[in-house]
Amino acid sequence: MSKNKTHLRNAGYSAFSLAFPLLLAVFLVPVTIRGLGAERFGLLALLWVIIRWTAAPAQGITQSLIRNVSGAAADGGPVKAAELARAAFLLQIPAAALTAFLAHFLLRTMASHLISIPPRLLPETNAAFSVFPYFIFLYLLTSAVSGFFEAAGKFRASAAIRVASESGYLLAGCLCAGLGLGLESFSLLIASAQALIFAAASLRLRILAPQVFTPAFPSAVAFRAITNFAMPASAYKFFGVLAEEADSLLLGVLSPLTAVAHYNVPRKILKAIGTIASGISIASFPVLSRLSVSDRRRFPEYLASALGAALLLPGALYLAAGLTGRKIISVWIGPEFAAAAAPLLLLMAPGALCQGLIYILGGALQNLGSLNRLVAAQAGLAAIYLCLGFALIPRYGIKGAALAWSFKSLAGLAVYLALCARALRGQNMSFGAAQQWPALLNALIGRAASRAEGSA
Repeated sequence: MSKNKTHLRNAGYSAFSLAFPLLLAVFLVPVTIRGLGAERFGLLALLWVIIRWTAAPAQGITQSLIRNVSGAAADGGPVKAAELARAAFLLQIPAAALTAFLAHFLLRTMASHLISIPPRLLPETNAAFSVFPYFIFLYLLTSAVSGFFEAAGKFRASAAIRVASESGYLLAGCLCAGLGLGLESFSLLIASAQALIFAAASLRLRILAPQVFTPAFPSAVAFRAITNFAMPASAYKFFGVLAEEADSLLLGVLSPLTAVAHYNVPRKILKAIGTIASGISIASFPVLSRLSVSDRRRFPEYLASALGAALLLPGALYLAAGLTGRKIISVWIGPEFAAAAAPLLLLMAPGALCQGLIYILGGALQNLGSLNRLVAAQAGLAAIYLCLGFALIPRYGIKGAALAWSFKSLAGLAVYLALCARALRGQNMSFGAAQQWPALLNALIGRAASRAEGSA
């Protein structure tokens, strides 16, 4: 199979792993909202954001695993890759345990002092928040196994893990809604399901990569390679989630839970479309890692191809969703949700398109050695986002949150393009007369022919 077909297949697996849970949400979310009510649904949406936020720093180890194992597979062979994977797994266990402990403290604090939870929901919320740290611990360990499969090019196994993890959250919510169960039962269900997913993923890892389970302890060099990239990657992940999901957190603090529910519906529609760009980003990261080690000349050509694919099809779908949003949400959930949620689609569509490009540019910059600049950029964008949210949400509600998110995404794309231009400027590439502007933009419009020659 040619390299182009392999990359397309891997992008398809990645996109499917992200799209399937969101397509499943099309059928399950209306049932969940009707069964649990808007307030419980808003609390579940907010809870998932909190989980992503607290788990983000530990996922820097997974990102380091993907980058180092991908590079080792291209440069040092399977033995070196297996040693790096063992080092990453050994680091992920204490990191996941620490994250679970911090999540327990954070969830308790938010339930008691920050989120406006109705008194009738407090007992089941507190009980659920006591169980969720166990889920986070298992979720992070499973994520590390999935990351190894991505680095090794086994995207089908990685996609299966991601589909199972994300779909389990939706299925548990729908089951609790159908049986009239509360949030405590929901948390027990997803923690149990995640334990089974982790066991199955570990067994699959044992079959596909037995060299990872050899008793040899990793060298200090392997640990250093993982931690050197994991530390800035953890900060990047943390600020990245904050810069992407601060709107939901601020809505949970400044508005009723019903506002979080109304806001989450258009976000799900946009995320469903955004799985195209996310799938391209996930599939391109290991390839860019290998190119950064073995063939940096082709790096901008492949990056341009990924950006072009993430720009064209999602752009048309975002426009269609913005123009037909009221009809979509009316048919999907009901007119009462459509009146509040539909205007947000048009406000957030430009930001969603920019966010898809940011995912790919962020992966490229990590492989170009610009991670420290990325951390600073994400921290700055998160600060801008929080300021915009605090200024707009109290005055305009969920429309203010949508505007803040789109403004932040547009600013983020400009920053990422500038960083990528700086990182690519020193390479010996001929991009015609427009060479003074970032090589990336020139690649988008002028490198199709060169890419075809390189693939031949």
